[in-house]
Amino acid sequence: MKKVLLTIISVCLIAASIFGLFAGVTSISDIMNVKEYKEKDAEEGLESIDTLDAGLDQLQENEGTYLAGVDTYTAGLVSYSEGKSTLSAGYAAYYAGKKQLEEGKAAYAAGKKQIEDNTAAYNEGKATLAKIEPLMPYVDQYVKFRNGTISNLAGFATAQAWFVSVVRPIAANLGLNIPDNVTDLPAYVQQMVADGKAQLKQYEDGLAQLAEAEKTIAAGEAQLKDAEKQLAQGEVDLAAGGNKLADGKKQLNTFEDGCAQVAAGCELLMSQPAYMNDEGNGDKKMCPSVADILKERYGDNFSIWELDDNGEIRVVNGCQYLNLENCRAVGQAGRDYISVYQTAAVTKEVMSRLGVVAAMLIASVLGLIAGLFGILSVIRISKGKIVTASVCGIISAVIAVAGNIIGMLTGYTGYTFACRYGEAPDPVTYEFTGHTQFVAIVILAIVAILFAIIACVVSGAYKRSQKVVADQAAAAAAPVAAPVAEPVAAPAEDDKTAE
Repeated sequence: MKKVLLTIISVCLIAASIFGLFAGVTSISDIMNVKEYKEKDAEEGLESIDTLDAGLDQLQENEGTYLAGVDTYTAGLVSYSEGKSTLSAGYAAYYAGKKQLEEGKAAYAAGKKQIEDNTAAYNEGKATLAKIEPLMPYVDQYVKFRNGTISNLAGFATAQAWFVSVVRPIAANLGLNIPDNVTDLPAYVQQMVADGKAQLKQYEDGLAQLAEAEKTIAAGEAQLKDAEKQLAQGEVDLAAGGNKLADGKKQLNTFEDGCAQVAAGCELLMSQPAYMNDEGNGDKKMCPSVADILKERYGDNFSIWELDDNGEIRVVNGCQYLNLENCRAVGQAGRDYISVYQTAAVTKEVMSRLGVVAAMLIASVLGLIAGLFGILSVIRISKGKIVTASVCGIISAVIAVAGNIIGMLTGYTGYTFACRYGEAPDPVTYEFTGHTQFVAIVILAIVAILFAIIACVVSGAYKRSQKVVADQAAAAAAPVAAPVAEPVAAPAEDDKTAE
């Protein structure tokens, strides 16, 4: 029965040891995976912080220039706006002058047409007035008498007809034809004078309009010429000012873009998480976050932004202004997070894992040896075989139990860092390890303990059988008076006792 138990437990121990060796080898691979990618992450993180510090150096170097540039740009913007308004006013004056010129040209054309249309009438009226002038003394004398007392005299109508008959031939000699139906010669002549003067006035008004239009045209042309010069110079100045503003804005944008990049880097650093063990229960903080480090060093009100007296973020040129010294403190906290806290956490976990793996590998090797010698003892038992199996089994059990104790103390069932598979831009996955190793070392410890117990039982039985054989041999060698029973052969006794 003991041989059967020893055989079974030996096979189980060999299987558990092989499983332990496999788990140990894979665990070492996992440990190296974690170590390599965390070291790579740390290197990349430090390089990023170096870039952040370089950006901060550049920002600090250009901070004064930026603030002065903001003032210059603001003043230039005001000047540019004023120049634009002046140019707009120049355009308004230009178009007003152009309108005035067009109106003057239209008036000139109208006046010229009026003169052309009334030249003949003017000449005719002028000639008529020249013909009437010799008659005017007669007419005026007649009117004087007529308007006096003579009109009340008898026969005035006959006298009036006589006057007309006398004047008509004189007028005819002067080139004036007085119609026969005209009875009131003075009124007729005065109307002719009024018509002639009206004809002259239309012509003279046309001349005056033409002269005024010529003045308007000259003034409009002068205004247009001045406005065109002003516009040309204004456009040149405005273009130059616009180019200066564009260059200034580009320089400002360079600084502001740098601020945005630095801010993004700081925000990324401050978002780095704290690392916990004990399956994330928070019982043991292995590595504080960057935000925790900053809070511990600078208090709850730490900010990467420049704050005014009211606690509001300072805004310069529409851009939130960074506190460059606080940004540099974020970079230092990030360095400590990577180089001190995280490195220590990774090292601690790696060493803990290696301790458990080393114990499991040693226990597995010893367990494998113990199992093999256990089977050999079953085939043909001997002191050396069974002792070797027992000792190796005991040591394997002790080391496996010690590995489990170490694992429980270091939290091998809740590792903080997972293995990483894949590299960007390919999908990256993380898998937590340690459970296989945990199962392997627990099984190895249990089987090794059982093997040690059974091996010790078989070893004890073997020792007892050897003692019986030795006692029988001694008894057989001593002198006796009577015959005794034939002693049993030693191998047969050994086999019986081992069973």
